[in-house]
Amino acid sequence: MSRLLLILLFVTNHTVAQNNDSKHTISLRNNKSHFQKIAKQANDSIPSLGSILIWKDSSLVFEEYFHGSSDTTVFDIKSVTKCVTSALTGIVSDQGLLPNLDTPVFSILPEYFTSFSDKKNIWYADFLRTNDSLKKLLTLKNLLTMQTGFLWEDNNPLIHRAFQASSDPTRFMLELTYQDLPGTKFNYCTGASHIMSAVLSKCIKGDLQKFADSLLFKPTGITISSWPVDVKGIPSGGSAM
Repeated sequence: MSRLLLILLFVTNHTVAQNNDSKHTISLRNNKSHFQKIAKQANDSIPSLGSILIWKDSSLVFEEYFHGSSDTTVFDIKSVTKCVTSALTGIVSDQGLLPNLDTPVFSILPEYFTSFSDKKNIWYADFLRTNDSLKKLLTLKNLLTMQTGFLWEDNNPLIHRAFQASSDPTRFMLELTYQDLPGTKFNYCTGASHIMSAVLSKCIKGDLQKFADSLLFKPTGITISSWPVDVKGIPSGGSAM
């Protein structure tokens, strides 16, 4: 799998005005030199850049490739995977298989709830009991909006490696401690999207990859060459597609 980066820009403006007083417009497709400058700046700024594509009104108006990549190169779309997970959430909801987004996560994944509140003579008892109470507040909406409250730093290599190497990454995430009340503060969290993947897999009672292929990828003409799963078989919800 190539580690080069793909940049895809969606241009929503219908025209590029020459000045504020003129109605004359420049065709995006014929404005190649302008896009070449953008591509050069992007390549100079991002040494790992593999390509840049600009898409407008259902049409590809510009594409450029770098460092040996081409239009046949398979790219790891990294965190765009989270968008796929979000789209699948909408589809599962439309199918009537997903409960209200205010539903607590542990009501869907009760097998992951470990309570310490009834333990006697356990260390850090007050801390653990507080954490137990916060766990119960975590909802599907909190996962989707990345307001989990988890003590988590997405760019911290230590926590990411521990998450990825865990014998059960979903459990790893759901047993994290909290630094905020769920639903109160945004904190970018790849692991939250992976929990959502586990939730969706549970709700459809089947293979999420086959579900996605049938109801998302094939209808939109998308071919996915790789979508890795964790050691428990849950498709990566936050990265690496």
